[in-house]
Amino acid sequence: MRRISPSPTRSSRVRGAVPLREGGAVPTSLVLFLLLLAVALTAWAPPASATSKVDVVVIDNGDRLTGEIKGLERGRLSFKTTATDKIQVEWENVVSLTGYDYYAVQTAAGLDLFGAIRPDTTDSTRLVIWNLGGSASIRLLDMVSIKPVKKTFFGRIDGAIDFGFSFTQASKLLQYTLSSDATYRAEVFDTGYKLNSTLDVQGDETTSRNDLSFSFNRFFPGKKLATGRALLQSNRELGFDLRFVGSLGGGTYFWKDNHKVSSLVLGLSVNTEKPIDSDEIITNLEGLISGSFSLFYYQSPKRSIDFVINMYPGITDRDRFRMEANGKLRVEVISDFFIALSVLESYDSKPPAEGAAKNDLTLSTSLGYSF
Repeated sequence: MRRISPSPTRSSRVRGAVPLREGGAVPTSLVLFLLLLAVALTAWAPPASATSKVDVVVIDNGDRLTGEIKGLERGRLSFKTTATDKIQVEWENVVSLTGYDYYAVQTAAGLDLFGAIRPDTTDSTRLVIWNLGGSASIRLLDMVSIKPVKKTFFGRIDGAIDFGFSFTQASKLLQYTLSSDATYRAEVFDTGYKLNSTLDVQGDETTSRNDLSFSFNRFFPGKKLATGRALLQSNRELGFDLRFVGSLGGGTYFWKDNHKVSSLVLGLSVNTEKPIDSDEIITNLEGLISGSFSLFYYQSPKRSIDFVINMYPGITDRDRFRMEANGKLRVEVISDFFIALSVLESYDSKPPAEGAAKNDLTLSTSLGYSF
């Protein structure tokens, strides 16, 4: 699947085992913005994989398709046929599925199963996951994730890119926004990156905000997870030229079904930053409280809401509290193309530079493409 963005202002029965403000002809922030754009664009065109196409999916309208199971995620079954290439089928519309490869399957209760997929001959509302160790019968509506274990590297990647711009004639303000993300999903972990960049140009004055993050999530039975994150930021409005944040934590999913996902992570974070008014490098130990919520529907028009909030209560500096939040509403206009409304908010009760703003809010609309 793919996502581009215009601009800021279901019980299971188991059987058996198993403001940079500088003038100049070429602003530094613009160079950085274009460089990040080039990096993001590399995620656009992963090569196709060459695997067997003998899997079968039966839809509630009677259609029977033969092809290759690409995966189930967020309530959508990705299926590739020789005639239609990759298609998306809402999981609630699937009445039977047969998969001949080896799959990692997860249920809404957090049960992890591995094996081939067959219809349950005793109950048409269930599927059987079987391997040499035994079998398990699961209701279709209880299945929230299917990942082919033998899938190629590029076939496991999902992502999106959004781009937007606006121009205000009265104030001569030109604004660009770029948002991009990609996630590699394996059997027991995923890893990926997210990029958010905003560039404002008004006469000789240029202001930018850039956030680039990398994450690694390891999944455990019972909806538990461990996570590691690295975040690189620049935002002179909040009093720093450059900030690096490294975090480790653990948590759980509260909800994980075919329409919503919600998680909570607690951990520790190290924040290293360079203030705009000093050459000194400041390092602080902070707590990490991270929450996320996603809601998604794929009946036309497809739409989704994603919200993430990261809070950093100070440990070495107990008077300081930081918060980063971002939300995005996305509505499909034509196949895989979306209009998006994004909100980014940063708050720092004790900015690293004297006189710097305590918060920075960005609103943007954009046109996006999902892949």
